[in-house]
Amino acid sequence: MSSVRRPCVLYGAVEELEHHLTGGGTLPSETGKQILSGLAETSRFFGQVSQLMQAADGMLAEEGWEAFSTNRCTDLTGSLLHPRRWMAQNIYRFYRLSDGENTGAGDDIIIVLGVVLDRDGAWVGFQEPWLTFGLYQYFPGHNPWKFRWEDWIDVPLENKVDPDGTFSTWDNPENDPEIDEGLLHQAYGAVPLVSIQDASDIKNTVVDPLIEIAQARIAGFKGS
Repeated sequence: MSSVRRPCVLYGAVEELEHHLTGGGTLPSETGKQILSGLAETSRFFGQVSQLMQAADGMLAEEGWEAFSTNRCTDLTGSLLHPRRWMAQNIYRFYRLSDGENTGAGDDIIIVLGVVLDRDGAWVGFQEPWLTFGLYQYFPGHNPWKFRWEDWIDVPLENKVDPDGTFSTWDNPENDPEIDEGLLHQAYGAVPLVSIQDASDIKNTVVDPLIEIAQARIAGFKGS
């Protein structure tokens, strides 16, 4: 057999296949079992994340915020050339005030919620999946939709925040709509994904604080 180096993930399975084909009999493939077990566990994990996001959708909807990213929540590819993107690297949800609640004050406010799972070459402090969340307020008339989804949910990671649930904030220093693509204010934070164990955790840690910030920003807008 050739001594050409094979992909390390499947190396054990290939060795066992060679053993079988050369008359060595059938051996139980522990490597293959581990691969299938890992894929099944990954599927269960994504099911739990789906339940988490749906719970957040419902809580925010009760406060008048609707998801405008429909049911799409991640970007994948079917390309043979980009295998890293065969599995979700991030999961995102975006919310705005529903038409019935929106009287103009909240037109330019977006609430974001995301799960960051994988970042090649990410900051050394990123060592486990994060639940990221934030609020972005734009100057009236500025269109934020040209940004990529991950640009919003990655902000806590890019700014190397401590994932302890506290909010970091940024305000437009010159109150100038030409700065930072018309961004007026942002507040963002993160927690380890595993710290969210049930619906009450996401309500207390993420949803309620975001709604409080949003209400304060809307009240400030109306009072200006």
